[in-house]
Amino acid sequence: MNRIKLRTAAVLIVLAAIANSAFTQDQSQPSLQDQLQTMYKVSRAGVDSGGFKILEAGTVVVLKKTGIMATEPPGAHKFMIKLPKACDNTFKNGNLSVSRTCSTTTIGSRFLNQGEKMYITKFEVNQKSDKVTFDLVECDQCNGASKPSSMKAIVVFDFANKFLDTAEPGQVVDVINQVFQPQH
Repeated sequence: MNRIKLRTAAVLIVLAAIANSAFTQDQSQPSLQDQLQTMYKVSRAGVDSGGFKILEAGTVVVLKKTGIMATEPPGAHKFMIKLPKACDNTFKNGNLSVSRTCSTTTIGSRFLNQGEKMYITKFEVNQKSDKVTFDLVECDQCNGASKPSSMKAIVVFDFANKFLDTAEPGQVVDVINQVFQPQH
C-alpha cells in the first residue's frame, strides 16, 4: 500500500513540475515586439542646427516595392504647406496604398524607388489593432545621395483581425519582406 502511495505521490510531483514549467515558459515568452526587435534594430536620430541626422545607425532595409510616399523632414529653412510629418503608407492584403492628402499637401513629397535603402527610426506592434508600424528615413549615404534629403515615410502593415494574437514572428516577417527587407 505504501508503494502505491509513493508512486502516486511521485507521479503528482512530476505532473506538478511539468505544469509549473509550462506555466513559467508561457510567462517568459517574449512578445512579438521583442522578437521583432532582434531582427530590426532601430536607429537613433536627432536634429541639430544642420538638420536631421542619424546618430546611431540601426538596421538598413531595402525597398522591394515602389509606391511608398515619403516627405522631406521639416528643417530650419523649409516651408511645409501642411503635413510636417512622414506620409502614412498602408500595406494590406498584398496592396500598398498612400494617404491621399500626403502627396497633395506636402512640398517635397515623392514616391520612393525599389532598391532605395532606409533606416528604421521606430517600430511598434499593436496587437489590438493588428498593425505593425515602421517609421523609416532614407539612408542618404547608402543610396549615394549627392545632397542629403533624409526622406521620411511610415509604413503600416495591416493584418487580418486577431492575426497577431497567434502569429509566429516568421509569418509577420514574410509579410514585411514583401515591402522591404534587411540589407545583408
